[in-house]
Order: sequence, then structure tokens, then C-alpha cells
Amino acid sequence: MARLYRRLVAAAAVAALVGYSAAQDVDRMAGDAPAGSLLATVAGSGVLLGVYILSAKALRVTEVDVLTRHVRKRIATLAGH
Repeated sequence: MARLYRRLVAAAAVAALVGYSAAQDVDRMAGDAPAGSLLATVAGSGVLLGVYILSAKALRVTEVDVLTRHVRKRIATLAGH
């Protein structure tokens, strides 16, 4: 069980660094306006989520595979495939 948590923490650390960097870059480009801050938050969160999932898959966290499999099935059902 500790091995799973180490993998999850490693994936989260990588995702946090990349997501924070993305948010900072967008914030610098978008300026100080509230819309720019919102855009930076959305961009950073999206990058964080994507990198976390990819990192967890690369570290072979089976729970993430199960979760993404269910999400893909739900999307396929909603799309009518």
C-alpha cells in the first residue's frame, strides 16, 4: 500500500510543478485583469490534471487505469458509439 502512495505522490509532485509553471506563464501573458487570472487558473488546472493522469499511468497506478477506462466508456456512450 505504501508503494501505491509513493507513486501517487510522485505523480502529484510532477503534475504540480508543470501545472504551476503553466499557470505562471499564462498569467504573465494574460496580465493582471481578473479574466487573466481566471484563464491562468483554468489553464494550470487543466495541465495539472492531464500531467497527473499521464504520470500515474506511466508509474503503472492501476486505479487510474480503471478510472480512465470508466470515463472513456461513459464518453463513448454519450457520444453514441
